[in-house]
Amino acid sequence: SDMYVVIGTSVFGCTSSDSTFILVNPFPSISAIPESSEICFGEFVSFQILGADFYQWSNGQSSTIYTYQPLISESLTIIGTTTFGCTDTTQVAVIVHPNPIADFILDRNLLTSDDPTITISNLSSGNLVNLWDFGDGHTSSDPNPSHTYTDSGAFIPSVIITGLNGVND
Repeated sequence: SDMYVVIGTSVFGCTSSDSTFILVNPFPSISAIPESSEICFGEFVSFQILGADFYQWSNGQSSTIYTYQPLISESLTIIGTTTFGCTDTTQVAVIVHPNPIADFILDRNLLTSDDPTITISNLSSGNLVNLWDFGDGHTSSDPNPSHTYTDSGAFIPSVIITGLNGVND
C-alpha cells in the first residue's frame, strides 16, 4: 500500500498533478485443524478452518467448522475468501479405515470328558489382534486356538478382534 503521484507536463511547460492511494490487501493464509484425520468407518470427523472471512468446501459446505461422517477416504478442498475478495486454498484429507469383522466356527459344539478339546477356525477379517475368551476363565491370543476344558458345564467362547486404529469387534 502506498501513495502514488503522477505529474504531467505539456509541450508548453504547463504541469498538472494528481495522486491516488493504492491499498493492496493481503492474501489470506487459511489452515485446517487438523490437516488430516484417520477414522474408522461409521465415525464422525470434524475440521476447523481459520484465516479468512468466508469458506467454500468442495462438497458444498460453507462453514468454518465442519463435522460429518464420510463413507470413503477423500480429500476436500477449501477456498477461503476475505471481505476484499482475496482467496487462498487448502486441502484436508480423511482416511476411512474399514471396521474389523469378528467371525469364527468351532470344530464341534458338543464335547465329552473323553475329548474335551475344541479347535477354533478364525474367519475374522481386518483383525490385527485376537483375544479369545473360552468362557471358563481362560484366554488366548492365538489366531486359530485350540482349548481343552477341564470342568464340565456350558461355556460360550467368544473373540474380540482389534483392527487398524484400535477398533474392536
